[in-house]
Amino acid sequence: MADVPPPGEPALYGIKLAYLIAGAAGGIVRSLSKPGGGLIGLISATVAGMLLAGYLSPVVAVHAARWMASPDLTAASVEGMVGFLLGLSGMTGVEVVIRRVFRRLPSPPSGEGR
Repeated sequence: MADVPPPGEPALYGIKLAYLIAGAAGGIVRSLSKPGGGLIGLISATVAGMLLAGYLSPVVAVHAARWMASPDLTAASVEGMVGFLLGLSGMTGVEVVIRRVFRRLPSPPSGEGR
């Protein structure tokens, strides 16, 4: 597997630690920039950012480096930036998915059983 970190790189369950740190930083910045989130909001944004960055950074970094089309850029050189941006947008993506799922669920009948 190409995206499994080499033995010398720090990793947690096969995910590079750099992805998790960048995603956590993005999640923290996102949480601090949205007022009224509280401690639960901070923790959930950080965890969502870490998970999203940890699993999507290897894939998105390759496409980002290709999209930027510079001969000096490789996937490895944009991994931190991609991880941070994924972490920054991670909780927003989770909120959008949750809203769409709840919108499709049938609403409970109102007024019955009271």
